[in-house]
Amino acid sequence: MLHLVQSNRLESLFGRMMEILADPLADPFVPETIVVQNQGMARWLSQRIARHSGIAANLDFPLPARFIWRIFAGQLEVPEHLDAFERPVMQWRILALLTGADAASVPGEAASYLDDDADGRKAFHLAAKIADLFDRYLVYRPDMLLEWESGRDQGWQARLWGKMAAGNQPHRAELLRRFRKKWLAGALDRGALPERVCVFGASSLAPVYLEVLQAISRDTEVHLFHLNPCRHYWADLASEAQMARRRRSWRRKDLTDVSGYFEAAYGTGPKPMIYGSPENGADPKKWRRTDNPRVWSYPI
Repeated sequence: MLHLVQSNRLESLFGRMMEILADPLADPFVPETIVVQNQGMARWLSQRIARHSGIAANLDFPLPARFIWRIFAGQLEVPEHLDAFERPVMQWRILALLTGADAASVPGEAASYLDDDADGRKAFHLAAKIADLFDRYLVYRPDMLLEWESGRDQGWQARLWGKMAAGNQPHRAELLRRFRKKWLAGALDRGALPERVCVFGASSLAPVYLEVLQAISRDTEVHLFHLNPCRHYWADLASEAQMARRRRSWRRKDLTDVSGYFEAAYGTGPKPMIYGSPENGADPKKWRRTDNPRVWSYPI
């Protein structure tokens, strides 16, 4: 089951989490899994747990990407490390494609940029930029990468990615596709899943990570402790500039202008701390799309 706990205070989220952790796991030798967004949060939690309970032991604090990788490794029988698609490795692989024996087949846009690259410096920096872009695509646009591999797009990025993915080693987008297939078939291995998972203090998550968490929540307990600036639904809140773009879009599509609804619901004053929150991850609107939601509210 997927549980959602929301508050604008970490202390409130921590208190609720400790109530849950007071119920021990069935196997005392299995570490408690608490997914955090950075190591600073892991240290803060360790100190708070030790202060609260007198000891902080047998705790595992993976980052979201590492935790999702473990899930894939447990369900798909793949090694936990696929170095060929780590960002630093991709940089060198892309550099080899840009400057090596296959340089003649480099897409035209990239080749024209490298025309006057006598010392290879531009190729090195371009490879770093492309590797960073592909790494982001693997997290936020996996379906697009799979479409590229099917040949639906012939842009220079798609052609370059096709060369990168031509080997036998699967990448994260391919593993996600396999995981989805296994999940939809109801064939997930429950024994390979942790008994309980807590995701603590996350203000946003990549949609892919949330999808995996929702998938495993049918077979294990998943608790999302969401640091939320507002107790009410605010995913459709927009700044004045964003609302102006919406109005233009509505006019182009000959749709009814419903901006009055938003003004009536939220008022017309600025709310930069809310609509300025990260938009590249899963927002509270998506977090509520669960099959078995259980929302705990705290005064904020």
